[in-house]
Amino acid sequence: DLLEMYCRLKSHFFIASESGVILESELTGTPTLIVNVTDPIGSHPVRKGWLFLLKRVIDHKNGHPLTIQDMLAEEYQRTNLRDLERYYYIDNTPAEILDGVMEMIETLSSQRSESPLQRQHREMVTNASNYLWDRFYYTQKWGADGGFIGDSCIADSYAQKYA
Repeated sequence: DLLEMYCRLKSHFFIASESGVILESELTGTPTLIVNVTDPIGSHPVRKGWLFLLKRVIDHKNGHPLTIQDMLAEEYQRTNLRDLERYYYIDNTPAEILDGVMEMIETLSSQRSESPLQRQHREMVTNASNYLWDRFYYTQKWGADGGFIGDSCIADSYAQKYA
């Protein structure tokens, strides 16, 4: 455990999922690329310079993929997420993860500024969280706090592909 913590402290960045191990990165301040995110509100990282990639979600009702806006809608959020009877979740592809890694390297090396799509995505998440605040305890617990959802961004490569 101590070796893992030491490695995380010395790492340029970390690749993680929504699992509990992400909390160690938050504690150490290690920049992180979070992959296979299923919840764009509750899993939105707070720290600046962090990036994330959403899983693709297919609705079993109609066979259509959900847009980012669909994942922020009350209907998706009401299902307590990860509803395997209603939705089919597709992991990020190796190419998407590689794009995220390359973007993470660029972000850390040049302090690249947030793109208009990334800004738009964060605003959508914040607005959805504010709207759902009174409807779901989960959103109160993990959503925007006083209008602040965090300083991180969805990977621009992902936003360009799926926005």
